[in-house]
Amino acid sequence: MENDSGKTYFQFAESVHESLKKFREFYDFVYGHDYNMTQTSATSPSGWDVTRKYIVTASSCTINPTGHKSGDIYRYDDINGTWVCAGVSYESATGWARANVYELAGTGSTLGIPAALDSIKANFITGIKKYVDVNDIAFH
Repeated sequence: MENDSGKTYFQFAESVHESLKKFREFYDFVYGHDYNMTQTSATSPSGWDVTRKYIVTASSCTINPTGHKSGDIYRYDDINGTWVCAGVSYESATGWARANVYELAGTGSTLGIPAALDSIKANFITGIKKYVDVNDIAFH
């Protein structure tokens, strides 16, 4: 026999799950469109500021020696104390997903990083409307 409190709890849990899923989508969107990054030609994170993300323009990088491409983005992982790929998804077997400024922007490397960052910014301005009412006074 099922009681009303069990149904209410399940409905509440389902509602919380959906809310968290939407918040995660919003968070991933904002994180993926963060265009406040530092460009570097360094192939090693020696001396990098752990509070910033870095776009590595070199053709190789010690952080991801086998899968690095010019334009890849890296961030500092506070939990593990290491530099990692700056993607939003994580796989236990491979770690954080690769993120590349040109791939995120949908531009080619021939246009350069400033054009890619401008594209990311423009995509953010358009895409944020899916999550936030930009005309709402609380947004400004």
